[in-house]
Amino acid sequence: MNSMHPVVVLGSYRWDEELLPVDEFGERLKRLRSLMRERGWQGVVAHGDAPDSAFVTWLTHFFPRMRWALALVGLQGEPELLFAAPARDVPAARVLTWCSSLQAFASAKELLPQWLQRQVGDSSATRPRIAVYGMQRMRAAVRRRLEESLGGQAELIDAQAELDALMLRKRPRERRALLQARDILQASVQALRAAWAAGLPNAQAALDAERAARLACAQDIRILFSEDGGRTLRPYERRSTVRSAPLVAYIAVRYLGYWVDAFVSCGTPADGPYRAASAALAAMIATAGPGVSGTRLLAAAAPAMTGFDWHPMLEGRVASSVGLALDEPLRFDATSGDAMHDGGVYCLRAGACDDSGGAIVSALVAIVEGRPQLIFSALDGSP
Repeated sequence: MNSMHPVVVLGSYRWDEELLPVDEFGERLKRLRSLMRERGWQGVVAHGDAPDSAFVTWLTHFFPRMRWALALVGLQGEPELLFAAPARDVPAARVLTWCSSLQAFASAKELLPQWLQRQVGDSSATRPRIAVYGMQRMRAAVRRRLEESLGGQAELIDAQAELDALMLRKRPRERRALLQARDILQASVQALRAAWAAGLPNAQAALDAERAARLACAQDIRILFSEDGGRTLRPYERRSTVRSAPLVAYIAVRYLGYWVDAFVSCGTPADGPYRAASAALAAMIATAGPGVSGTRLLAAAAPAMTGFDWHPMLEGRVASSVGLALDEPLRFDATSGDAMHDGGVYCLRAGACDDSGGAIVSALVAIVEGRPQLIFSALDGSP
């Protein structure tokens, strides 16, 4: 009888204490508690799951490898973690976080009321206010357990927007983690270009890019690629011998929880959409800086786009903030008032298309002490 446990193949999950030591998380906890006191919150319950654990990871360095986790934070003491996994997974999970309290979610019915009681003590003059992060992503059963365990005794407040704001300005150690993720991204991009230059099909080039990221210890990787001259992008689903020019690809890699991403175009003629997208991206890089909005980036790129349409895959967005979430909440397009700020790291994107096909290119820019720093460009080494 086959009695082996099911295996889920994932990337490199670990805690690099030299890069992100315990005191880094202590500083983050101070910032959170300052906000809690300002808002009058007695506690915070943060939800994270395998696809998106940004705030839980920011606070505890814990990554749910499968299913979900809750981080419980009071005004005193360490955060406490509840995660959905069997008891046999607890020892492996403990090495991912600095928090000493790590228990199975199966005990949430008893543990959540006990945690709330520790936050309010003997005071019952007012109904305690508990901020909740990730309420919209919770499975129905998890949300129901939270409401049944806490909702009768406390006011539950959806505070995701306010808590997201804590993660937008990257501290120096976070920028170092992003630079290491950038190195993995570069290895993946180089593998994609090498496979393309060797005459391999588009799908095989995407597989080579993923393999390079895995070998470089990526925690996760997402790749989309074109097989129709750069007009649309799709995930890898099956082996294919299609080789269409240009090859346009989107690559996102995660390392120690931090995401970076890039759009890459290979084999595009210099006098076509690639030329327009490249010139537009260069203009955007020169414009980037504190206070710059999507509207300003689009205005800077507009002269280079004469005679071309913006690539529809960008959906009008010309930049995004990168960090612990693959899609941080800031928007940079013609309608949003969001602006770049000191401490942010951004992916700038330019894409052009016409009847001949399309091209998309991107760059990563960090704003450090009020000055933009280019840390990656998909134009490097392009044909």
